[in-house]
Amino acid sequence: HSAVPVGNLKKAVINCWATGGSSAFDRRKYLTLGGMDPLYKPAYWEDIDLSWRACRQGYKIIFEPQSQVFHNHETTNVSVFGQKKMETMALRNQILFVWKNIRGRQLLEHFFWLPYHLIFTAIRTRGLFLTAFLQALLKWVQYKL
Repeated sequence: HSAVPVGNLKKAVINCWATGGSSAFDRRKYLTLGGMDPLYKPAYWEDIDLSWRACRQGYKIIFEPQSQVFHNHETTNVSVFGQKKMETMALRNQILFVWKNIRGRQLLEHFFWLPYHLIFTAIRTRGLFLTAFLQALLKWVQYKL
């Protein structure tokens, strides 16, 4: 997450987000923030959303280079959902993150570029982006009701 290779870091540094599978949280702060938002279930972007909310509340996210984490990244999700569905969930939740958290000019830019992405990114991802967008739209309506 930084311009400095992790192997070159000697001390803890402030980071932009905590990566879910390799993070530890202060329980009180985690509960104060409302934990992981169920909007992103079953997986992806819930950790980034929590980090976003934490930063907005003034909390600092620390990367400790001396820590060790043993985590088989995406092995459960691939075996349960399959690669295509997993990629679609990640795209869907990225869209949901934007709709939930971005405001003002950035949100206007998002909607300005959305037709482009619906066409060209959908082609590049062989339809996954369009599927993800439609799933995000449905999930967003359910979330807001």
